[in-house]
Amino acid sequence: MQDASFRPITLFFALLFSLQSGCTLSPGTNNNQQDPGEDNPGESARLKGVVQKGPFVQGSSVTIQELSDNFVPTGTSYLTETNDDFGAFDIESPIGSDYVEIITEGYYFNENKGALSDGEITVRVLVKVEDSAEANINILTTLERERIKVLLENASEETPMTFDEARTQAEKEILEVFHIDSSTLDKNFSEMDISEGGESNAVLLAVSAILLGDNSPAELSELISKITTDIKEDGSLDNADRIAELKANAQALDLEAVRTNLQERYNDLGLSIDIPEFEDFVDSDGDGVRNGPDYNLLEPIGTITNTLPSLDWSDAEIEGIKYKVQVASDEAFDTIVEEQEDLSASTYQLSTVLAETTYYWRVLLQSGETETNTGGVKSFNVDLGTVTSTGPTNASTINDTKPTFTWGTSDLPSVTYR
Repeated sequence: MQDASFRPITLFFALLFSLQSGCTLSPGTNNNQQDPGEDNPGESARLKGVVQKGPFVQGSSVTIQELSDNFVPTGTSYLTETNDDFGAFDIESPIGSDYVEIITEGYYFNENKGALSDGEITVRVLVKVEDSAEANINILTTLERERIKVLLENASEETPMTFDEARTQAEKEILEVFHIDSSTLDKNFSEMDISEGGESNAVLLAVSAILLGDNSPAELSELISKITTDIKEDGSLDNADRIAELKANAQALDLEAVRTNLQERYNDLGLSIDIPEFEDFVDSDGDGVRNGPDYNLLEPIGTITNTLPSLDWSDAEIEGIKYKVQVASDEAFDTIVEEQEDLSASTYQLSTVLAETTYYWRVLLQSGETETNTGGVKSFNVDLGTVTSTGPTNASTINDTKPTFTWGTSDLPSVTYR
C-alpha cells in the first residue's frame, strides 16, 4: 500500500477516456501526460528541504507538481507535509519532468512578533530535478520564480540562457531592491537557511523580516504577490508605494527583538541554533544603504568625458579600515581593468586610460583577511562624443604659417578641447 503522506495524482484515466471518445481535452490538460508509475516512471529523485518564513509549523502541506520545459504544470503532482516544527520535508519519487515547482501552504513563526501566525501563507520554489536535490522554500524563492520564467521565455539561439543563469540574474535583481550586493554571497535562494550562520542566510532573514513588517498573513501574501508581478518583466521594483513600504518596514524593524524571538523559538523546540548576523543587511536609517559599514559610492556615475577619472566614495568611518577598489568591464567583475588595495583615503585616481565603453566599479572593505562589500556596485560610461574637423583639411592648400583650426562642437556637456 502506498504511504498516505505521498500520493501521486495523475490524469491518466481521464486522458485515456478522452482519447478513446475523441473528446477535446480541457484547457491545461497535457496530451502527453502519462502515469509516472507505469509507462513513464521517470528518474527517481529525492527532494528535501525546509520551509521558512520564520519556520513553518509541523503538518504544513507540501505539493510537488511536475512542470513542462516551458514551466506549465503537466497535471501530475505529489503531496506530503512538513514533518516537524523546523519546517522540514523529505520525499522520494520517480519524477517524469526536468523541472518541478514545490508549493507549501501553512502557518509560520512570526519572527517580528515572537508568535505563531494567525493565518496561512503560500511560498514556492522552482527546482531543476536531479538525483537528489535540497530545495529550501522561502519568501525569496517565491519572489524569483516568475522572473526566472520570463528570462527563460525571452532567451533565444542568439542570446541563450540556462536555468542557473536565469536564476542568478533574478536573484541579483531582487537583492538590489533591498540594497544588497549578491556578488559576495555563496548560496542561491533555495540553499539559504535562517537557522544557520553566514552572510547568505543572514540575507534571507533580513529580507523576510523586512517584508513581514507588521503585516498580517493576508497583507504579507498581497505584498509578495504585488512585488512578484512588478519585477517579473524587467527585474526592477518600480511601484513607489511598494518601495516606500519596504523602506518604512526596514526602519521600523526591531532588530534585537527579531533575534531574541527566533532564538527563543528554537530553544523551545530543543534546538541549538546560531542566528545569522542579519542586522547588517537591513537599511535601518532609510538612506538607501544597508547597515554595517555604511558608505556610498559617489562618482563617477552615468556618462563621463574623462578617460582617467577619480573614484570617490563616502568614508565608512571605521577606525583602521582599508579600502580595495576594483574597476571592471563586466558586471560580474570577471575582467578587472584596474584594482588597488590597502587604501586609507576614500578616493582613488585611476592610472589606466579608459576606452569609450561602460565600466563597473566597487569598493571593498578590508579588515585583516576579510573583504566585504556593503556599498554595492555603480557603473559609468565613457563617451568623448564626436568632433569633426572643418579646417584646414587634408586637401587644403594654405600659405599661412600660423593657420586657424576649426571644428564642430561636441554634443556632450562640460567638454573641453585640446
